Formats: sequence, structure tokens, C-alpha cells
Amino acid sequence: MKSSPTEKLEALRSGYAGLRLGQTVDEVTALLGQPTSNTPNYSKQDRSAPGGTTLRYVVKSHGAAPNTNDEMITLVFDAGGRLIWAHPQNIPGLAELKAP
Repeated sequence: MKSSPTEKLEALRSGYAGLRLGQTVDEVTALLGQPTSNTPNYSKQDRSAPGGTTLRYVVKSHGAAPNTNDEMITLVFDAGGRLIWAHPQNIPGLAELKAP
């Protein structure tokens, strides 16, 4: 059964509270569930191997491609698979997580 956007948002809010920089992809997906998308990141210097991963959890999309009006959480992991940035977009009450 597919969850409603409200149910999905509440589940993400609850899981997001447990996020910490340095967590693995597996630890994060245990908190938030499976992402809407999982994209490898490549460096500009070496496009032969992924240099990390970006996970996106989309609550509400306003078009075919991600845009500034979407309600989503973007999570970026380094090449070692550790969370280095969490960016909630248009989701009130959630704060960005990033290294100082």
C-alpha cells in the first residue's frame, strides 16, 4: 500500500531526527527507508569511478526534474559511504546538517 504525502512526510521527519553526519548509507536508510532516487557522484577530475552517492527523498514533486519548489530531502555521502550533508528543501522544521 502506497503512503500518502502526509504519511511519508511524517515518517521522514521522525527518521530525520536520528540523522548524524558520518552515518553510513545503510544506517540512514534504516531511519528513512528507501530513497526516491540513488545517484552516484563523480568528481570532475576522475569520472571513471563514483566519488560518493546522493540520495533523494521526494515528498512532493513539481515537475519531471528536481526544482526549487519540490518538497524533498537531499543526502550526500562521500566516497567512503558516510553522510557529509543533509539538506531538507521546503520542509519546515528540519535543519540542514553539514560540517562547520
